[in-house]
Amino acid sequence: MFWQMLKGALIRQKNRFFLISLTVALGVSLAAAMLNVMFDVGDKVNQELKAYGANILVTPKNSEILQNIYGIDQNKNFLNENDLGKIKTIFWTNNIVAFAPNLEKFFSINNKKISVVGTWFNHELNLPTGEKISSNILEMKSWWNIDGNFPEDDSNQILIGKKI
Repeated sequence: MFWQMLKGALIRQKNRFFLISLTVALGVSLAAAMLNVMFDVGDKVNQELKAYGANILVTPKNSEILQNIYGIDQNKNFLNENDLGKIKTIFWTNNIVAFAPNLEKFFSINNKKISVVGTWFNHELNLPTGEKISSNILEMKSWWNIDGNFPEDDSNQILIGKKI
């Protein structure tokens, strides 16, 4: 009965059938375009943020308090190397695509203050979940242009910046 009523309505009112079809087609194409934009925007934003480097900085709680309240820039508290894998156990674990610890120290050479930063170049880390992840500074610093070979983590090699 329903199909007969629908068939009769469509045959008698051809102009309205055309408008209904056009409206449905426009609605479907609009929904498909919006879904395409929605899924693509997240990937592009993630790629852009990754190009700029780290957007989360994890520091010991005590050092942050000293910096914010007292203006003391002496970071004598450090994160335990064994606790670095806990970064991948937080709620946003799927959004953390790369991480690498760093330890910064300032030296004076020829009366010029020089920053020396120690980091992992390519280090495999065991997570508390049993997985393994590669901690690689190059994934975070994709804009670096390196002449020569990239240092290995187990070697005593260094990278020297262009200004030095």
